[in-house]
Amino acid sequence: MGNLTLCVLCDNKNICRHLFDFNVCDDCIAGLRLFTEDTVVRLSKEFTPTQESKDYKEEIERRLKILDQEYIKKKIKLEDIRSKIE
Repeated sequence: MGNLTLCVLCDNKNICRHLFDFNVCDDCIAGLRLFTEDTVVRLSKEFTPTQESKDYKEEIERRLKILDQEYIKKKIKLEDIRSKIE
């Protein structure tokens, strides 16, 4: 039996897998409905290049960058609110 770790998605102590720098339990991984390799290959083949992204990999990198930027904006806003109510 593996070590019990706090799942970042459900906050329960479970046996977790380390998935892209996050500890995630099997129940939460199933709930994510991650794409199969076949689906990713199909989506990559179906991808139409745009001005922003020449291929599917570049598009995914672009989306991850946008997601990181949005996360930072929201975190700053919430930290600002918290600092004003303390």
